[in-house]
Amino acid sequence: AALAHAQAALRARELALRELEERRRLQGALDVATQRLTQAENMATLGMLMAGIAHDIRNPVHAVRGSVEALRETVDAIERAPEAKRVGLVAEARETLGWIDQSAAAMDAISLAMRNQSRGGGADFEVVGLRDVTSEALLLCASRTRVCTIDVQVSERSVYADATGLGQVVMNLVSN
Repeated sequence: AALAHAQAALRARELALRELEERRRLQGALDVATQRLTQAENMATLGMLMAGIAHDIRNPVHAVRGSVEALRETVDAIERAPEAKRVGLVAEARETLGWIDQSAAAMDAISLAMRNQSRGGGADFEVVGLRDVTSEALLLCASRTRVCTIDVQVSERSVYADATGLGQVVMNLVSN
């Protein structure tokens, strides 16, 4: 009877070891699956972040490209124009250069916001005039809005906001 009891105890121990081994194997598989899921979620989040960044940068890039094309046309017109018309065309070229400068500033602000976000900082909130932010955003979209006229009436109110983010909202509304 003692031998039968010892054999039963040995079988129970072997069974317990197999179950423990199986649990460890399953836990390892679960850990791998969890890591893969976490990595997939991180990649999805990164993809959405990159899509948002690309969208935010696209507006000022299009403004620069449109402005450069307008500037080329103006320079060609200056070369062909009689002296009397050149002054007006030069003023138009300077205005276009201003659009390019504002677009570059917008891209710089987006880059700075991305850097600040990556370092754990948030947006730079300040008191901004709605009319100023809207006017600047419309200038950045000007190369794409030449086909139609946009009549915007904005109050003189000031708000506490991220000027870059608010400008991006206006540009997205106009672009879409």
